[in-house]
Amino acid sequence: SHTVILLTDGGSTVDEKQLALIHQTLKSASANLFAIGIAQHDAAKLRQIAGKWRYIDTRKNDPTIETAIATIYQHVKSSFQE
Repeated sequence: SHTVILLTDGGSTVDEKQLALIHQTLKSASANLFAIGIAQHDAAKLRQIAGKWRYIDTRKNDPTIETAIATIYQHVKSSFQE
């Protein structure tokens, strides 16, 4: 299993076609995507980037970036133990 952690302000530099290809590639690789929004990001755009995977909003420091990454680590760690 593969995991991609994307730290971003939510600004997109890819178009819809490129984003669809990225989502298909992740799906084909059975990869998980965790999109973590930092600073004053565009939440709607980041939800679109995250797609069916998980979006984590850290704008209000709940969770903090550190807590978000620790949560992802525990999730990934448990998936390896199964």
